Amino acid sequence: MENKKVIISFAIVFSILFSGLYFMLFSTLEKQMDEQKVLYMIQVGLFDKKENAKAMQMKLRKDKIDAYVWNKGKQIAVVCGISEEENNTK
Repeated sequence: MENKKVIISFAIVFSILFSGLYFMLFSTLEKQMDEQKVLYMIQVGLFDKKENAKAMQMKLRKDKIDAYVWNKGKQIAVVCGISEEENNTK
């Protein structure tokens, strides 16, 4: 009878500890998933052909502007000035 009480006590203590641990773990993960960043960028052009987008990217890079090619569905956008701050993009 005494062994049953000890086993039940351990089971209750461990279940409380593990439930607390899981609660802390999933609360932290949920906060990380909720934090989404907004990026601001300047779209320089929207092209149907990848060659034209690459040509625009090279033209901007010659002027020392970091430009990126971004697939936007069936079209290709050339963007630059990417920042988390809207004022920095302007």
